[in-house]
Amino acid sequence: MPGGIIYEDDAFVLASEPEIPLVGFLVVMAKKHVNSIVEFTREERCNMVDIISKAVFILKELKITNEVTLIQEERSKNFHIWIFPHYDWMNQKFG
Repeated sequence: MPGGIIYEDDAFVLASEPEIPLVGFLVVMAKKHVNSIVEFTREERCNMVDIISKAVFILKELKITNEVTLIQEERSKNFHIWIFPHYDWMNQKFG
């Protein structure tokens, strides 16, 4: 998976991550430096949810995955949400 920007607007970037070679693993990154979702305006939060929901919809439409896990941590000043696809082999390997 080569990685790179998939979508970008004034506030967010949606990209694949070349350092995590898992098809369907995506990252939504904020352009402003915050570490918590509570620091966004209502409009920014709505925009972010729209980006995430469209990305997940497309992953499912393309049959890349049937479900995802969203991960966001507040330890970084560079806000990001990981869209982590689930695969059947993960159950077998990790339980």
